[in-house]
Amino acid sequence: GLRHLGFEVDSRADLDALHARAASAGLDTTEPEYVNEVVGHIFLVKDPDDRIVEFSAGQDVSPRNWD
Repeated sequence: GLRHLGFEVDSRADLDALHARAASAGLDTTEPEYVNEVVGHIFLVKDPDDRIVEFSAGQDVSPRNWD
């Protein structure tokens, strides 16, 4: 499975702005994409230590959805 850190942002506009900043900084990112109604919009970025970090908008990350 995918092991990563995940962070929720307030809106799709915030997600797109964050993606633009990461891409312009030269970080390895995926393009923002809509996955489904549970996951919402996401993109992944590798940090300088090769950890995968997920940023999302529209994902319900409340504790009731934790596995």
